[in-house]
Amino acid sequence: MIMKLFFQYICSQPLVSVDMKFGLLLFSLLFSSLAYGQETIRGMVCDETDSAGVMGVVVDCTADSVLVARVVTDGKGKFAVTADGRKTTLIKFTHVGYAPYFLSLPVQKKQDIDLGVIYLKPADTALGEVTVVANANRIDRTLVIPSKQDVRVSEDFYGLLLTMNLRNMKVDVLNKKVTVGGKRPLWKINGIPKDESEIATVRPQNVERIEYSDLPSAREADRGYGGVVNIILKKQDNGVMIAANAMTAFTTGYVNGGVQALYHKDKNDFYVTYSTSYRGYRKWTKDENSLFISPVDTIVRNATGVESRFGYISQNINLGFMRAIDARTAFSITLRNPLYYQHNIPKSILQNGVNRETNSSYRGYTPAVDVFFGKTFSNNDRLELNVVGTYSLKGKSLYTTTDVLNGQNTGTYTMPADTKRRSLIWEAFYSHNFGQMRLMVGVQNTMGKSTNTYYNPSVSRDELSENNTYAYTQLSGALGKLQYSLGTGLKYNNMDNGQRREYWRNQSQLTLSYSPSKNLFLRYYGVYYPTMPSLFALTSVVQRIDDLQLLTGNPTLRSTQNFYNSMLVSYSRNKFNSDLQVTYRYADRPIFMHIDYDNGQQLFVQRYINGIYGSQLNLNYSASLKEIFGFMNVSGECGYSYFRSKAETLAHTLGNFYWSMTVQLYYKQFTLSAYMMQPRKVLDNEIISRDEKVSRITLAWKKQNLTLTAAVFNPFTPQGSNYIDQSLSKYNPGKSKVAIHDNGNMFTLGFSWNFSFGNKGNSSRRSLNNTDSGNSILRANP
Repeated sequence: MIMKLFFQYICSQPLVSVDMKFGLLLFSLLFSSLAYGQETIRGMVCDETDSAGVMGVVVDCTADSVLVARVVTDGKGKFAVTADGRKTTLIKFTHVGYAPYFLSLPVQKKQDIDLGVIYLKPADTALGEVTVVANANRIDRTLVIPSKQDVRVSEDFYGLLLTMNLRNMKVDVLNKKVTVGGKRPLWKINGIPKDESEIATVRPQNVERIEYSDLPSAREADRGYGGVVNIILKKQDNGVMIAANAMTAFTTGYVNGGVQALYHKDKNDFYVTYSTSYRGYRKWTKDENSLFISPVDTIVRNATGVESRFGYISQNINLGFMRAIDARTAFSITLRNPLYYQHNIPKSILQNGVNRETNSSYRGYTPAVDVFFGKTFSNNDRLELNVVGTYSLKGKSLYTTTDVLNGQNTGTYTMPADTKRRSLIWEAFYSHNFGQMRLMVGVQNTMGKSTNTYYNPSVSRDELSENNTYAYTQLSGALGKLQYSLGTGLKYNNMDNGQRREYWRNQSQLTLSYSPSKNLFLRYYGVYYPTMPSLFALTSVVQRIDDLQLLTGNPTLRSTQNFYNSMLVSYSRNKFNSDLQVTYRYADRPIFMHIDYDNGQQLFVQRYINGIYGSQLNLNYSASLKEIFGFMNVSGECGYSYFRSKAETLAHTLGNFYWSMTVQLYYKQFTLSAYMMQPRKVLDNEIISRDEKVSRITLAWKKQNLTLTAAVFNPFTPQGSNYIDQSLSKYNPGKSKVAIHDNGNMFTLGFSWNFSFGNKGNSSRRSLNNTDSGNSILRANP
């Protein structure tokens, strides 16, 4: 329009010559053509996994195979580039650690184009080492891509986790258990929360990457998780996928196994999973040497363990349906069916010749229905809703101790009980991104009711109800190389077992991280959180354990205030990775099981009390070196822990070292690995405990979708697994040792296999995981 008016004005002037008019006409036509052809292309580049803007993405515009423009995204991931609208333009987005993204634009009639948000996906090509990719050391997680060698040397998914040496993660390959910072992690597969039993069928070669955090956010903090492990799998096929794995020992009762069947069709997933863990040990022993000190007497109680039966079977059957309604909306429903049965018959001979046998068993079944809805809006805000309902069918607990001397029954002490529990759990979560900042807000609520029936010394019913509400918010962002995250939440807990208790508590956390170079990463993490008394710890029911002891709860318990701080220095270069970490934890009024003497009943009483304080200082260094000489990986850790505690008038301290090491040798389809660890001792108020020493040698053979393994557990500890406890109690000092001799030199064989066919497709994603972890029944440990 401007050029049209300008041309009309020139032609209307009488003093302008015809030649000049013609020249101005050509100039205006040329300028008009150039102006019409120029277009400004704008947009924003974000990470597909969390919608955070990605800085430093190279945006190349090509026309007729010629590069015509290049820009780089700013700190918020935004860009603007000028290109020729008269030609088809190919735009390429590239960034280290992300898969390239291509976009073709046809000839445009408009001058300006807004592409909206372009999502980049972290690269799925295997790197030469297990190290974080660019931008991966984020404030909330670390992105880890397994290398070909990591997949090659790992016999199963637990082996892969052990090989990757993830920060603060402990992997128990024998029992198929994983902890992060001493707590259970929140498991996810493609963002969908899973039980730990459901990850057993994940094969290392199907893992695209792992999004890992050893720091729970404000969202996970109230659920008791130590971190988050999100396993991103390679794209599913339209069709059927079947996976199975099993490991068994031929000399003792030991089986781990699982089967998964999944049918994927376009936007829908139907799946069923089954997993089991079985133990049937026959050489379980417990030796005890203890004193029972009353104001008037000291009783010596020494017990020599006799080889006994110890076993359990855990089974999980899950049925699920997921639907990706559209690219931004997902719905899922899952029916979970966990079944558990445990039966122990420990036997011992007391120092006075009495033969003691304890029959302890528990069975339970707690089905649950889990419904989820998630939606990402056009501005990249995210809404997630989750509702879970559980109903525990009658759980049965039995604990009977029988003493026999010279064939005569000298005492029987029984603690039978039944339990029922039902709960409703819901959560609403919303996140909003603005600039380089991300704001999360949410509300979690758990309503539960437990009914316990105790049958000795008389029939009594104990009803406990709870209403736990937690509202939280968390702000994360970056200022240059400095990343920050600040979260806080208000917790309301209402518990009633005939006596109503209300708790209002705050829990807050701060995380700061800084990367002065691509090889160095620094992080500070501090958190304050309360620990509420458990339902069973608040009961007033009293039960008789044996001839000397009673067991009860404590309705007057107070909440514990916890303070935790950690400093991390992480260094990576080529195939070398290392972490140096210092942590300090302090608990004010910690809750623990205490024993004292009741003068009225002239018996010793085990009950929960609040101590005065407990603290732990820990120094840990871990390192790994990959592909040494092209056929070896080495990783390990060492550390020192110092504990302090005080309960009533007695103070205790403990300091000790611990270490672990893994060596892997690989050649073609074969991998030989060895693992050894020296566990640390832990002081928990009045109890010093040490977990089992573990050693393992494994030979694995892989070909395509089949893996075969042979392993020897504890070849250097023929006595098997040993667990040692020491009591520092004023009234009941002593030591105990539990040994599972079946685990010594235990030889196992295992396999894993999967089969799939069809066309590529995508699965819907979710990120909530709400389960009922309430435990209300008071039980003794054999």
